[in-house]
Amino acid sequence: MADQTFPPNVFIYSVKEPEVLLGSLLLSDGITEANLYTIVDIMYSFNMGWVLRDERKVWLQKDDVALRPGNYYIHTYGIMTKSQKVFLREEETVGTKNRPEEFRIAVRDRDRRCVIKGAGEGRAQAGWWTGLEACHVFPLAFENHWNGGDYGITMHPKSGGSINSVQNGLLMFGGIHSMFDRYAFSINPDDGYKLTFFVPDDQGLAGTYLDRRLLDDPRRPTDELFRWHFEQAVLANVRV
Repeated sequence: MADQTFPPNVFIYSVKEPEVLLGSLLLSDGITEANLYTIVDIMYSFNMGWVLRDERKVWLQKDDVALRPGNYYIHTYGIMTKSQKVFLREEETVGTKNRPEEFRIAVRDRDRRCVIKGAGEGRAQAGWWTGLEACHVFPLAFENHWNGGDYGITMHPKSGGSINSVQNGLLMFGGIHSMFDRYAFSINPDDGYKLTFFVPDDQGLAGTYLDRRLLDDPRRPTDELFRWHFEQAVLANVRV
């Protein structure tokens, strides 16, 4: 989970109970009004249609207008209930040295650079991988939760199980890998694979998009996996 000490500046309420805070987040570059709809849809379930309005009673559209700091209110004539999606709190981590070698080699061979920053290709060509780490999208620490799930994986390594498929991996610089594992940012496959940050971004990555070369590779992570990680990041960071 990302560091929870960063003060939020977007607050979510219901029109029916405007004094009860339902969730909050820290706004970062690239988060739009449409993204707030997606976030609320992850947090809650509805049996009827619903819309969002701001504190000026202006309805939000599902568009690319940049979201502003402030209070936002859910309006529905139906019933809204808290999402039943399970958040897997990372109480244990798997060090990069403990990841299967087949997984590490396959991810390096496919990506050849940090796919978040689009940098590091020169060192990869020289065979110098220091600082570039193979990251699991679905954490290896939760392999017991992985078994029995359907994440669209079709390619499997010779050993290590499907969670160690190259399709569950991304190559990142070490610091970015740590942030991804802690849900400090995620990749939204339903918004052009945009990088969404839930903590302050000092690298200019918030609102940028995932490396196009990776997306054109049939061995890339599936949308199901990207979507699962994004939902986990919302559940981790959009809190009361």
